[in-house]
Amino acid sequence: MFVQNSLGTRELYQTVLNHLSDGVFLVGKDQNVLVWNAAAARITGYSQEEMITQGGLNILDHIDRAGTPLAGNSCPIRIAFEHGRESVKELFFRHRRGYRIPVLLKILPIYGDDAVGFVMGVFADNSVRVQQSDIVNSLTKLVMTDQLTGLSNRRRTETMLESRLQEHRLSGTPFSVLFIDLDNFADCNEQHGYEVGNRMLVTLADAFRAAIGETDFVGRWTGEEFVGMVATETAQDLKAVAEKIRAVIARTKMENDGQLISVTASIGATMAS
Repeated sequence: MFVQNSLGTRELYQTVLNHLSDGVFLVGKDQNVLVWNAAAARITGYSQEEMITQGGLNILDHIDRAGTPLAGNSCPIRIAFEHGRESVKELFFRHRRGYRIPVLLKILPIYGDDAVGFVMGVFADNSVRVQQSDIVNSLTKLVMTDQLTGLSNRRRTETMLESRLQEHRLSGTPFSVLFIDLDNFADCNEQHGYEVGNRMLVTLADAFRAAIGETDFVGRWTGEEFVGMVATETAQDLKAVAEKIRAVIARTKMENDGQLISVTASIGATMAS
């Protein structure tokens, strides 16, 4: 976008911008705010007078979805001035009242005399989109997670198994599958009650997570049956992993009415072929 060095009649620009539904701002090379429209004030809570008299946009304390501040070389406004690059970012501004508001921000460099003289930002409240994304993620997690243990459920486990097999077929990436069955778990339920049995399953799920590597996987298959997928190069490696998991299960104890309860497991394992 190209304009003359002069911004023209400020009042005319401000009147036009104030009729837009999106927030619009304009900053100069010193990154002080020159223009701040009515929608920008409505979305952020900061008036035009506040933004222009207080100088830059630092008051918005903008961060990305990971909570990382956008400053220095990662600041889209600085990038626009230095490289003339447009960008679109999902960010969070700090509202005047202190809470975070999600915005979708587009940065546009404005040229004059063959150089970037100003940078315009156009932003909209992104709350609905973020909320919908969070809802989708929550529903996906709900569908794919075992509600008792927090491990992946059978549906997710089957999906992971198919994915690992496909990767193995295409690239030969080795992995192994373990089928873990708790021994006589029905006796535990009958002796101590189903509530205690459920607590034991939750405790064992935490033990599984601690026993496997970061890239390994374990999911709940049925009531007391679990399926693991681990990265192993040889049958000896697989045997060592299976023995480690078996030993972890045997050593896991849970207290109930002053009594320590533990279970054992049988594990079948095979390398992918």
